[in-house]
Amino acid sequence: MRFSYLDSKYKVLLRNPSRFFEKILSTDHLEKNTFLGVFLYWFGLSCNIVINTFFIKWLAKGNMNIESIGFMKLGNVNELINVMQLQLLLSPLTAFFWIHIYASIIHITVKLFSLKADWRNCKIVNYETTLYLICVCQIPKIFSFIPIISQYTVSLWSFILTVKALKRIYNLPIELALFSTLFAALFFGIIWSKTIFMIEFLLQ
Repeated sequence: MRFSYLDSKYKVLLRNPSRFFEKILSTDHLEKNTFLGVFLYWFGLSCNIVINTFFIKWLAKGNMNIESIGFMKLGNVNELINVMQLQLLLSPLTAFFWIHIYASIIHITVKLFSLKADWRNCKIVNYETTLYLICVCQIPKIFSFIPIISQYTVSLWSFILTVKALKRIYNLPIELALFSTLFAALFFGIIWSKTIFMIEFLLQ
């Protein structure tokens, strides 16, 4: 996929999300964008890990206490850097599984709890549509390489876009759209963080 095409098509999503989602409603067939979503999430995650690694090394050179400013309580800077290097190594797999698991959890949650959603008015209601929405809502991750724009900022931006997408495309109440997105994010975050530390522990 050419980035010129990406810029010309998805800049509408960044500037006017409502207009972008209106176009989706009027589209009979949605193109698959799984690669785009995986790449953008991987790019954002990798940039975040690299920036944090350099930041931690800079703090260590200044003999600052990393624990005192809220970092992981590993006690050893080298151990912390090793964990981050492991995260960087696994980032392609993280991105691939995250996109699919995140979309699956959101879709299942919406299906189970959407008592007020008017499914009959939805043009397309299936997993492929949910996966498409999750992938295109990763567009803000393209700004992750800018140090002053933290991972939390672009993640929040993607989170808001996802909530808006679910609300508009699936005609969901805002509470359900928020709950589905937040539940999926927390679920995957907890599970994956535990997995990373387990792998790092086994490799020691």
